[in-house]
Amino acid sequence: MTHESTFDRLLVLLDPSSPEGDSGAKLARLLVGPEGHIHLVVALSGPEAGSLRDFADAESMTVKDVAGIYLRQTILRIGSGGVTSTLVDGTDLAADLVDAIDSSASDGIVIPAAMVDRTRADRATWDAISFPVLVVPPYRVAA
Repeated sequence: MTHESTFDRLLVLLDPSSPEGDSGAKLARLLVGPEGHIHLVVALSGPEAGSLRDFADAESMTVKDVAGIYLRQTILRIGSGGVTSTLVDGTDLAADLVDAIDSSASDGIVIPAAMVDRTRADRATWDAISFPVLVVPPYRVAA
């Protein structure tokens, strides 16, 4: 049986503040298949970067260095084939993501549900998009 992918390239916004922060990357891997490309994005500001800042302070590192470690760990979990990554400022996260989509030539974007409000910060930016936005709901363990 061959795998037919819906997407060739997906951009994935990660949430390092959540234990489920890379669930979008895992979904993206399934959607693009083994031949597809995933472009991971981590914001260096905003509430989702709080855990990066805390770790950086505790280890006397920069937030950028800690974000790089988080990206490498995520890549190890999902597999490195066809994966690239970038760090964005995150002050205007919606605009940063639209720019990242353009530069990565992705077919769509995967966003954790917890970050949807942050990505809708500039409604006019999202109104102009022509690509699908997939929202990954929180993962819940059955009782």
